[in-house]
Amino acid sequence: MFAEFKPVFETEYFNLEAAPEEPCRGNGPYYRMTGPDSVICCVLDQDDRFVMVRQYRPNLETVTLEIPAGGIERGESPLVAARREILEETGLRCPLLPLGKSFSLMMNRTSIMDHLFFGMFPERTPHFVPEPGTEIVLVPRCDLLQFALRGEFLQIAGLGLLQLAGGILQLDLWRSSLREVGERFCRAPEVNWASSE
Repeated sequence: MFAEFKPVFETEYFNLEAAPEEPCRGNGPYYRMTGPDSVICCVLDQDDRFVMVRQYRPNLETVTLEIPAGGIERGESPLVAARREILEETGLRCPLLPLGKSFSLMMNRTSIMDHLFFGMFPERTPHFVPEPGTEIVLVPRCDLLQFALRGEFLQIAGLGLLQLAGGILQLDLWRSSLREVGERFCRAPEVNWASSE
């Protein structure tokens, strides 16, 4: 059984906690990262392109290509956070399909859970100003897999999200026609069509 975790380092975005020793091994402290849960949101537009964001990530020391994502603020539901993150990063609103409950990206080191969403039929909001240091990039759906294979798209949660969305919609999201994807999306009973909660 785990000993009680105690904070050893705290930031605005995450905390690092330690237990006196690693369970079952007895070889010193065990560390975990805690913080607010997050949302990861893939949006496919009417022209068969994924709406993505390019930004510099200091921890990787490179500019990355990502789908919209971010932390859930205190008192927000995952759906409201997903809508907010898409709006803040892309200036779009769209219906969203929740993909299950929540998932863990690093089960061995963090208690942060990710809530995944797939959206379609985005609409622009007036007067959108991109966040400083970000660029909106529209990636043709047929190109994203090659971007990943070439190391130009590193967000493994985004790739998993697409596989999960395809499973829920019961189609191959990489190869099915946009019309078929849209029809299946529209028929999915879990899709939330409201622009806000």
